[in-house]
Amino acid sequence: MITGSANRDEEHFPSGEPLDITRQNARTHMSFGYGIHYCLGFQLAKMEAQELVAQLSERFPSLRLAPGFEAEYLRNITFRVPTSVMVEWDQV
Repeated sequence: MITGSANRDEEHFPSGEPLDITRQNARTHMSFGYGIHYCLGFQLAKMEAQELVAQLSERFPSLRLAPGFEAEYLRNITFRVPTSVMVEWDQV
């Protein structure tokens, strides 16, 4: 199984290509495994991601993707990883 592909399966995730954490079936993605192969550290990973987003939004409230930014992804058979993420914010 290749999770980078499975999480964008159009039969399971309509419009599977864009990241959408609010989609109705977001909890059924394969990133943390399933069944006996379930990742025991997934709660820690979720907590770390939540803290990261909270800290970024607190420290940089105007942080946003740079206009015209188009993500390019590292060629990888396991995970879908952007090569860079260009952002900008209003400096005070």
